[in-house]
Amino acid sequence: MTHGTRSIMAALAFAACALAVVVATQVAAGAYDADLGTTGDQAAHYVTSLMIRDYLAEAAGGNPMRFALDYYAHFPRVSLGHWPPFFHAVQALVALAGGRSVAAAIGFQAVVTAVLCTVTAAVVARRLGWLVAVAAGAAVFAIPTVMFLTNAVMIDNFLAVLTLGAVLAWARFVPTMDWRWSLAFGVLVSAAAMTKGTGYALALLPVFHAILARRLGLLLDWRSWLSAVPVVVVTLPWLVLTYRISADGFNYPWGWGYTGVALPSFANLAREMLGVLLLGLFACGFALAAWRGPAQDAVGTAMAGAVLAIAGFSVLVPADIQPRYLIPLVPPLVVVAADGAAWMGRTLSVRAAIGSGVRLGQWAAAVLLVVSGSLVVRLPHIHSMRMDDVAQAVLESGSANPIVLVVGWPNAEGALIAAFAERDTARRNYVVRGTKVLADGNFMGSDYRPRFNEATAMSNWIAQAHIGWVVLDTARESRAFAHVDQIAALAEAQGWNLVRRFDAMRGEVRLYALDRSPVPPAVLDEVMRQIQPKKVIGTY
Repeated sequence: MTHGTRSIMAALAFAACALAVVVATQVAAGAYDADLGTTGDQAAHYVTSLMIRDYLAEAAGGNPMRFALDYYAHFPRVSLGHWPPFFHAVQALVALAGGRSVAAAIGFQAVVTAVLCTVTAAVVARRLGWLVAVAAGAAVFAIPTVMFLTNAVMIDNFLAVLTLGAVLAWARFVPTMDWRWSLAFGVLVSAAAMTKGTGYALALLPVFHAILARRLGLLLDWRSWLSAVPVVVVTLPWLVLTYRISADGFNYPWGWGYTGVALPSFANLAREMLGVLLLGLFACGFALAAWRGPAQDAVGTAMAGAVLAIAGFSVLVPADIQPRYLIPLVPPLVVVAADGAAWMGRTLSVRAAIGSGVRLGQWAAAVLLVVSGSLVVRLPHIHSMRMDDVAQAVLESGSANPIVLVVGWPNAEGALIAAFAERDTARRNYVVRGTKVLADGNFMGSDYRPRFNEATAMSNWIAQAHIGWVVLDTARESRAFAHVDQIAALAEAQGWNLVRRFDAMRGEVRLYALDRSPVPPAVLDEVMRQIQPKKVIGTY
């Protein structure tokens, strides 16, 4: 068996073990038994993917915008435009092959994370051997945010895979100057940017890499600029069509004021998420990569440059300040940290004149990476809002009224919408978000205000809209919204028919049946007009 074959077999064995460990942690965390209310975005990612899946299965070749708008009317968490479509398209294909269930989407996240850990381990294995590689792959998964997002339908771990692939393509390009690797880098940057806007951080990699490598001439070579061609061709039209939509998701304005806030904030987040030990090992490896330069270590220099590029982008572009925005830099950082740990082990062994410096360096690197992971790792517990049970109860009721009003915080709304999207394959029901009809505000909800000042006006709107069902979430997060308490008071004052109570981890969810009669078409049209999206791709 050749060395290359042994390496492939080792990587496949690691991948199988990694996938088993990831799925086991998902089961232990309760990810397969929960609804999609854990984060505010995952319902949007799931429903958008289902919309693409159903379009391909039912209406391929038809007007996609008309299909999307109709889908939004039923399940108003379609968010194409707020995010680019690459992740959603890939997950739609997964849903076509493996089923439309939430469990299938969570399973896809397991595969994504296993791939992320395996590629990281394979990179380290080529540099330091499989002993250190196993520890490096484990260190990636031990990062709390990586593990948490593995249990949610989110795009950040997927983006990290594309980022790592792009960095490796650039690392292959620099020593060979083969234009094909530059083009491959551009294609992967395009895929990352079409997954999430933060993927554009990779555009800074050539700059930081050229500085670290002391090869500024790279930035003048036409082969380097070839990578920009697919980025411009693929992503620029999308950016033009959707920027004003995606910008609604920015929590901060552009400017140095944001950088002044983001720099210390992300530094604290990195310390909490990655741990002081791993950051220290990275600092050591970073110094080593900068000293060696690309002639000796193109991969190490590229990985170090990628960390700078992603960190720099995060403090310059005012998307948001959250730990998950640092996820794409985790694998490159771990690779560089492994180098730093191995160098420390070799240096200590030489000074102590004991054993093989290389072998001791490998053991030291493995131990230090395992310790760094053990210092930060924590198994998440995924709570259910019971919205899947609520949706099932409505669907089994046989009611002729298809309008379901959900009243609660955005996570509760998203969880119910995703539950209906999963189960209501005929799209008979219309889920109406309370934050859109009982309140006003922007996409991020930062200028929230209730729509009605008195119970009579709210009651009249509910009657005029022929609302058939009201789902009321009583969690503390929901009670922060004034319209939630308004509905709770109205339900008690008017003695609404309480059909079911569901005990959830965050609080009780109540299902009220108000009107089971068919809704006049004119009334339904008016309700849909009130909840239609304010911005659509290509129009503002």
